[in-house]
Amino acid sequence: MASSASPDLKIQLMATGENSGAWGTITNNNLSAIEEAIARTTDVTFADDAPTASVTLTDSNALQAGRNYRLNLIGTGTAGHVLLLPTVEKSYLINNTLSVDVSVRNGTAAGTNLFNTQTVPAGGAAIVYTDGSAVTSAVSSASAMEVSNVLSVGGAASVGGTLGIKGNVSSEGTLSVIGAVSVGATLGVNTNASVTGSLSVGDGFTFASAAGTGRLDVVGLASVGGTFHVEGNASAQGTLNVKGAVSVASTLGVEGDITNEVSSITVSSFSKILEIKGGGSNEGGIQLNCRDNSHGQKVIAQPHSEGVTNEMLLPKGANSTLVSEAGTATITNKTYLDVDGNLRAVPVSRELATQLGTAAATDTGNFILMKGTASSTQTLVLAADTFSAGDIFTVVNSPFGGKTAAAVTTFSAAQMNSCFVAGAETSTALVTLAYNGVASVLFASANGCIITGNVE
Repeated sequence: MASSASPDLKIQLMATGENSGAWGTITNNNLSAIEEAIARTTDVTFADDAPTASVTLTDSNALQAGRNYRLNLIGTGTAGHVLLLPTVEKSYLINNTLSVDVSVRNGTAAGTNLFNTQTVPAGGAAIVYTDGSAVTSAVSSASAMEVSNVLSVGGAASVGGTLGIKGNVSSEGTLSVIGAVSVGATLGVNTNASVTGSLSVGDGFTFASAAGTGRLDVVGLASVGGTFHVEGNASAQGTLNVKGAVSVASTLGVEGDITNEVSSITVSSFSKILEIKGGGSNEGGIQLNCRDNSHGQKVIAQPHSEGVTNEMLLPKGANSTLVSEAGTATITNKTYLDVDGNLRAVPVSRELATQLGTAAATDTGNFILMKGTASSTQTLVLAADTFSAGDIFTVVNSPFGGKTAAAVTTFSAAQMNSCFVAGAETSTALVTLAYNGVASVLFASANGCIITGNVE
């Protein structure tokens, strides 16, 4: 009986009594073949004009590329790369150094199984198993796993136990966590993430959307493109950035800042202030809607042109309503004070020592101090078209400055259409203010006034 090859590794199986004097050489070759299948690496080269490469295994115990455990894919190319494996039962560790994904199949270039394949991503590695007709992933589940560098998932990732990763995690499909997952660096998921257990991320994560019934802890930056929903607790020590909606059934704890995508809304962990920034032609503001959200009221900052930076404190005491600048309201129990906290004093607009003077619009709201000398009479002219309806000012005929009891002040209203002493029925062109007297002049129109006080 002649020697034969083993069905998978092609080890030479010798028949009884043959190969006399050659057993040592054949056995050494067989042991080298076994070592090749367990520990050795071979390069498999691709090119732009040759996107399909194959490793073969024939009935020989000589060294062969298809027997190596580790296949190192090298070369060039842009797309459509295929690696063909021998039609035997065997496991391979495939390292893809190319810049494109490589599809791993059984068969030959002329007859390739297009369905039972595995893809090794560009720059990635995979352990695959072939039964001679189909290529599958050699690792489909693990009770616990620790990855020291980068974990890249092309499809769905489901963890029932504990997955510990010291480097980065990237998932093109759905990340589903039932147990506990710990990522020391960045976690990136292009689609959805579902967490029933605990997901702890040391650096940051990016999700299209995230939903969890357990606990989510993030030490660094957290970014969610869609809806972020956690039925348990969510804790972020860095920045939490969510483009969609945030829903947390329990506690949301953020030790850093909370900001939206364009950083126009910031909650500072230091000042404890919610800041809403303006931009373009719009000032920062906040709108408070009614319970039906059919209408709302806005609180908006002063325009940039005003250059205003200040603080507005809410009212003390019982429940109340803020006073509108335009609306009609009744104000009670209020005392108007000046800036020093005292009852408002009427300021002196000017002192008049000459015998003749004219009231001016700048006197409105103030008082004029008449300070003539001795027994002289001073005259204050009330000119037409100087004041508006509602303007009022006060005149004091001062006893100071040397005035005697005979010194009076007269109001000359000859230029006015009408001037009345309060309570009088007829207009007068000349009104006298007594010594040490006080009078107020109220304008009913630009050419009409009423004078009240120590006058006749």
